[in-house]
Amino acid sequence: DGQGSFIFAWRDRRNENDGDIFAQKVDLDGNTLWGTGLSGIEIYTGTSIQKNPRVTKSSDGGAFIVWEDGRVDPTKMDIYAQKINSSGDILWDTAGVAVTTDTGDQQDQLNPRLVGDNSGGTWIVWDDARDGGFPHVDIYTQHINSTGTAQLDAGGRLICDDAGEQFSPLIKYSDGNAFIAWGDGDKEVGANSITLQILNDAGTEQLPINGMDVYGGICGDSQNIFLLEGSSNSVAIWEDSRNSATGIYMQTISNNGSFGLEDNGVALTTYSGAGQLKLHAVKDPNEDEVGAVWQENRMGFVYQAYAQIMQTDGTQLGDPAGILLSDNGMSDQDYMKISYINNGSDVEYYIGWSDGRDWL
Repeated sequence: DGQGSFIFAWRDRRNENDGDIFAQKVDLDGNTLWGTGLSGIEIYTGTSIQKNPRVTKSSDGGAFIVWEDGRVDPTKMDIYAQKINSSGDILWDTAGVAVTTDTGDQQDQLNPRLVGDNSGGTWIVWDDARDGGFPHVDIYTQHINSTGTAQLDAGGRLICDDAGEQFSPLIKYSDGNAFIAWGDGDKEVGANSITLQILNDAGTEQLPINGMDVYGGICGDSQNIFLLEGSSNSVAIWEDSRNSATGIYMQTISNNGSFGLEDNGVALTTYSGAGQLKLHAVKDPNEDEVGAVWQENRMGFVYQAYAQIMQTDGTQLGDPAGILLSDNGMSDQDYMKISYINNGSDVEYYIGWSDGRDWL
């Protein structure tokens, strides 16, 4: 929450099987701070389906929660949001704020992601099938101010309506600009690309209509994209299969959309040919480096955990081949996650994973 505690949101079926949205705040000692015992607090407990909540901190000390909602039509999801303060009090309409409730073909709006701005408001982005349904899926966004009022077009601002499917949008906020990245399946090369748009606080697009490519496909699908915040730019890191085996690549993006690294990104490690999968990456917004972990099958029969620390200028701080995290070569290491602490003089990274060595 920006103040030393964590806020969690989830779908909860305690009241009815369709599910409601609840939240809880936990301090660094593991104490639950909202509700009675482990009950949490109600964010929305209305009719029909509520699911897939996401949460992010607010610049004024609270948090925003966004979710998919079927109250208008349980077969077609809309997007709703709520703001809470640091005590867990509801700040917007108790029914939530409708980010988008498409009344045209009533198609799904799905996969919302959100980020706080610098003024107590939030940017939200999502997949939107209002133009005829799947696979005609586009990317929309909305900017909501601190009082819950939408700042862009009613129903959201169209970001990309290229032919075919756009999917899995991500959003970060840096220096008065919202960076939106998504997967794009409409490329002549026949592979999924990564596309970017930047909007300033007024909602004005800084890049061409439908965005520009961070990764242009080049005969290999991209997947598992991370968009990480910087003090004056953003960093995209992803897996793609431009070579015969999947690798991990990175690109830095300034506020005007220019790239800091070579076109289509730079590799985190030398190419091993073994396939780098299940990427997880983090970045301290105030530091010029990225930490990443993944699994890789260099031994031919077991997946091991690897890591790399990469400066935003493309310099590898670890072994160019990647840092092997465990010498256990008899069972898979899986589900790697990485976090960090900035101790004031440098950034320390903490990594965990599941490991089957005790089952041998």
